[in-house]
Amino acid sequence: MLSGLFLVVGPVFSILAAMIAFLVTWNEYRHRFTGWRLWKECLTVGGFTLVLFLVITWLLTAVLPSLV
Repeated sequence: MLSGLFLVVGPVFSILAAMIAFLVTWNEYRHRFTGWRLWKECLTVGGFTLVLFLVITWLLTAVLPSLV
């Protein structure tokens, strides 16, 4: 039951975290970079955040049911 909840809610919040990381990076880097460099940096941070949160979600899905 708990693992099913993590598999549904985790990706949703991972996408939201990635979008927020992208927007924060965009806001900070738009004063320093322009053009492709700005997009590259923002997409890199957003993608890394998405992957990190998805991995954390999958690890919690695997570990928490065995602890409960």
